[in-house]
Amino acid sequence: MRKNVTHEGAARYSLPEMTLDALHRVARTAVLCLALLPAACDQASAPPGAATRPAKRDAAAYAAALDAANAFCAAWRRRDYASGRARMTRRLAGQHPEQRIIDTLAGPRNPEHLAAEVFDGERVEPGRYAFRLKLFFRFIGQYPEQRIEVEDGRMEMLLGEDGVWRVDAFPIR
Repeated sequence: MRKNVTHEGAARYSLPEMTLDALHRVARTAVLCLALLPAACDQASAPPGAATRPAKRDAAAYAAALDAANAFCAAWRRRDYASGRARMTRRLAGQHPEQRIIDTLAGPRNPEHLAAEVFDGERVEPGRYAFRLKLFFRFIGQYPEQRIEVEDGRMEMLLGEDGVWRVDAFPIR
């Protein structure tokens, strides 16, 4: 690149003159680079173990697992024991006494189940996705202002033999 200074003191830059053959080589190289760029961008650039977006071929499974996770969290939020319990795997239900599951899904009114946030899903294995989870609780009563607590957790969704996604891991309190 050549710098030219005008009589007003402004700098102007210009490329060195190139032959027509050199311009063709540059153009071919640019076209080749543009053709290879999408393939290079699809390769994982995240460190091993970091959550990544699902590949296009897994997008339908990811969306279905995420939808089921959100449906379970909506049942948790509404304190709808029947709906939440129906969305759990036998394995998860078998790990805890039934009363503890009832308390988690439909327990005491204080604290309120204020909201649940499901995010950063990753495929653990075929038919299983893990999501980071935040559960928001609002304590009511003697506090001069609202007291809200957040619990970080993890939730896993498992695709059953019947083709239905169910919760296989959730913070049971």
